[in-house]
Amino acid sequence: MLERGSYLGRVKSLLAKLAEKGLKGAIILGSSNILYFTGTDAASALVVGEGGECILLASRLEYTRALDEAKVGAVYAYSELEAPTASYERVIRADLYGALRKALEELGLEPARVGVTVAQLSYKAYCRLKDALGGEPADVSPLVSGMRAVKSREELSLIMRAIEVAEASMKKVLSALERGVREYELAALAVSEIRARGAIPAFEPIVAFGEHAAHPHAKPGSRELREGDVVKVDLGAKVGGYCSDITRTAALGEPPQKLRSVLRAVVKAQEEAIHALTKSVAARDVDAKAREVMRSEGLLEYFIHGLGHGIGLDVHEAPSLSPGSRDMLEAGMVATVEPGVYIRGVGGVRVEDDVLVMEDGARVLSKLDKLLF
Repeated sequence: MLERGSYLGRVKSLLAKLAEKGLKGAIILGSSNILYFTGTDAASALVVGEGGECILLASRLEYTRALDEAKVGAVYAYSELEAPTASYERVIRADLYGALRKALEELGLEPARVGVTVAQLSYKAYCRLKDALGGEPADVSPLVSGMRAVKSREELSLIMRAIEVAEASMKKVLSALERGVREYELAALAVSEIRARGAIPAFEPIVAFGEHAAHPHAKPGSRELREGDVVKVDLGAKVGGYCSDITRTAALGEPPQKLRSVLRAVVKAQEEAIHALTKSVAARDVDAKAREVMRSEGLLEYFIHGLGHGIGLDVHEAPSLSPGSRDMLEAGMVATVEPGVYIRGVGGVRVEDDVLVMEDGARVLSKLDKLLF
């Protein structure tokens, strides 16, 4: 958890960016966005006023957690039920949308001058919010995601701790490779090792053996490890709300010769991409560097996803390193670089590291060996 001043600084920065767009305040939706500005993800919405005043709205189920965790703002519960309340509760008798209207009124905000993180809404929720505001909300999702993409020193420190946990856990998983072990057993070991280090999994680990490794997002099953199988392990930890995400591909014994050459091509593609990763470069151009290597190795048709993605409070956030990305890289961004090759009936290889964009290049934050067979 960061200090209160960090959250106050983020709110102040948000207001300055809103003012540039002619907006006076904001409705922040999405648990990670709310966590970014307040220190808690227990609230359903955050309303930010022109003077920096903040109101958090939480269901009664999450109210006490929001009250205990929030570093900024006044916390209100919302409920349509006429039920007894505790002395410490401040309850707005309305659903979330009615509570939002009341919060705007309390802060003196005109709905037309308020930005909303629309990207966090389902279509149904969007329509209800639109009705509550009396018109189309101004979308400030890109503004907020841009703020979150550039990490502070405090955020980088938490990401580094999450990487350390992930790497230690990865070593334990890879040391447990033996004939007959099942995918789900190694996935459970990964979770256990992450939790034993005081962290939580950033996502459900991926463990895939042999031909199953050809599935980029394979779900660990009862497949037993056999001699000559490749083993793809993708895991991440979350520390203080911040994520890591790393992948390694190993083998039990001698894997197919084709996959041995694939691993070297994947590592080469990753290295070329990391070499291109620096401030003011278009994210899609970094992705293109990896694809050039894959093309030269005759593997381009098997590289079927984007090169990587930002990590932070979410395991997938800005920037996007992909052919269609419009993101420009900035110093302080942290992104995965994870080229992969997936050949049905044969297997798959992916190598993934977490990388910090710097003023004059990039720094690889994860350090595990890559050529594991």
